[in-house]
Amino acid sequence: LRYNDTSVLENHHINTLYGAILNRPECALFEHLPLATQRALRQIMIKAIHSTDMTFHADHCKELDFFTFNKKRFSPTDAKERQFFVNTLVHGADILHGIVYTVDIAKVWAERISDEFTSQVNAELKAGLPQTEFMKNLHIPKNVGANQRYFCASVCMPMLKSMALCMPQLKVMIRNVQNAHDYFDSLVPKEQVCWMSQLQDYIGVERSY
Repeated sequence: LRYNDTSVLENHHINTLYGAILNRPECALFEHLPLATQRALRQIMIKAIHSTDMTFHADHCKELDFFTFNKKRFSPTDAKERQFFVNTLVHGADILHGIVYTVDIAKVWAERISDEFTSQVNAELKAGLPQTEFMKNLHIPKNVGANQRYFCASVCMPMLKSMALCMPQLKVMIRNVQNAHDYFDSLVPKEQVCWMSQLQDYIGVERSY
């Protein structure tokens, strides 16, 4: 109710940032700045946090593809491009942070997200709501593998490749995502059916690398 069903988690993050964290004396990073600068930074940060809503992921990737294939570099003097650059970094860090390092780290994050999904379907069951299919039975390794394989191939890799076109330093991470994908793929029997259509609806993407 508080956020009118719009980017609920992201609005909660913004509220926590400005309502709790930055109000602490030890975290008042911007208090020495002019008020106009503080307001401008607030708007940049709000837009960046909103960009982490997976509802916008497919549109973000399309815009990123268009940008990287046509311009290939961001202009620091263009306010719109600066904001899109910040949004891309924050959204990229949000979805890629658990998958771009080693396979061991990817496995830990897979366990954590599986625990989160399990808590969600348990809450759905308790509330009498339909359970999200791809979040069920994640104590079974092949189901975790199917989810994470799809996440690597259809969510992480396309965005990372586009980011690497304008930020070449990120190219080293592509191999790490491939390694994670291959590990999770090894958990899935060839006849295993990933809940692809529901995952696509949830994340809003249809493509893979």
